[in-house]
Amino acid sequence: MFPFDGMPRPAQWIAEIFPLTHFVRIIRGILLRGATLGEVSRDLWPLLVFFLVTMGLSVLRFRKRLD
Repeated sequence: MFPFDGMPRPAQWIAEIFPLTHFVRIIRGILLRGATLGEVSRDLWPLLVFFLVTMGLSVLRFRKRLD
């Protein structure tokens, strides 16, 4: 894996949008450092926001049809 700090600043901003960036940070923290929930909570919030937005859009787009 490439170091996040070695990326150009605009690429880092774009990477912060993707949920996989936060997920990988959480997994690395837990597996490599034995991080607690409090330590990884900084990366849990973006995942929660992404989940709520995508779930909300899914519910709005869902239409039940009886054919």
